Amino acid sequence: MKNTFSFEKKYNAFVKIFINEFIKLGIEKNRILMLHVSLKDIASYTSFTYKDCTKLILDSLEYFSPKAVLVPSFTYSFVNSGVFSVPFSRSEVGRFSEEVRMNFSKYRLNDPIFSVLDTKKWLSKKAYIINTNQSFGHETIWSLLNKEDCLIVNIGLKHLILTHIHHIEEINNVPYRKIIVKKGVTYKNDFNYKKVEYNFYARNLDKEYALDWGKIESVLCKNNVLHKSQIDHINFSSLSTKKLHSVIDSLLDKDEFFLVKKIK
Repeated sequence: MKNTFSFEKKYNAFVKIFINEFIKLGIEKNRILMLHVSLKDIASYTSFTYKDCTKLILDSLEYFSPKAVLVPSFTYSFVNSGVFSVPFSRSEVGRFSEEVRMNFSKYRLNDPIFSVLDTKKWLSKKAYIINTNQSFGHETIWSLLNKEDCLIVNIGLKHLILTHIHHIEEINNVPYRKIIVKKGVTYKNDFNYKKVEYNFYARNLDKEYALDWGKIESVLCKNNVLHKSQIDHINFSSLSTKKLHSVIDSLLDKDEFFLVKKIK
């Protein structure tokens, strides 16, 4: 049986540690946060369950009074199944995302592939202006997040992950991705559904390229856009979408293949 007093004391100590790391990253109050998280090293470091690790991260971020805490809850299986359910489709991008979906989310965007969770309901007030029939580009959630200068926060990942980079690729019309139309049905609930033709911005499999995360991370650090810290092999990083665009857009103007490397 868990010793409640002992656990709370340990838990609160870790909250302070995590808050300190977020301060090092320069996270400001009243910002919109997009989280990309791996829980494995955090669970090892704290000896907490995945659910408690998830709560630890969310509680630590409350120190900064965020407008929204957003978490990817992507469902790539829609490509083959053609079915997406807001309440029932499991997240396919890691345990943290699934823990948030099951236990902490207050809203989920009705996007059949690139769904996003929100623990604050901020997104529910913006849903009417978001086009959920296409993955990236103008009028999508990613365009909105750039206008709001969202902070992208990576926690516990072995290398940088930025879903937002695909939005940048789309608006810059890179030659190695293309629109693939996927038809299906999305369920808002058991009784409210609609047929969709979804514009999925996917890698062109005829092109032999993949994102070069090492190069992307290096150039963002060189331009003082990416802020990093580490505790006990747990990597933390943050950057703003506007600053991300300012660096990457200019590099793609010079070289449309800047973000990728050949894989064959």
